[in-house]
Amino acid sequence: MAAIASATPIAVKGLSLPARKSTAGRAVAQKKVVTKSVVKTAVVCQKENKAAKAVSAGVSAGVLLMATYPEIAQAAEVTPSLKNLLLSVLAGAGVLGGIGIAVIGVSQFDKIRRS
Repeated sequence: MAAIASATPIAVKGLSLPARKSTAGRAVAQKKVVTKSVVKTAVVCQKENKAAKAVSAGVSAGVLLMATYPEIAQAAEVTPSLKNLLLSVLAGAGVLGGIGIAVIGVSQFDKIRRS
């Protein structure tokens, strides 16, 4: 088919176009092999290392103090009164959030039209 297509021109709306040349059996030029080396360097931020060391030192000091002084360990416990205080603050935040959502909903639903 390729031999026939290369020998006969193609007619398109009155124009005569030459057919494509076949590359079957011809030698192909070899491409040069190029190797590229990429060197990636990791940048270590010194501030992050210092911050991590400071946090770990603080945690270690806190654990040491709790083990040494039982009063500090007792202060870390959640007493029933502290638990009730935190739950009441959470309930108050829920009530205020509900009121805020209701006000926003009414203001979006019942808009004032001035004309």
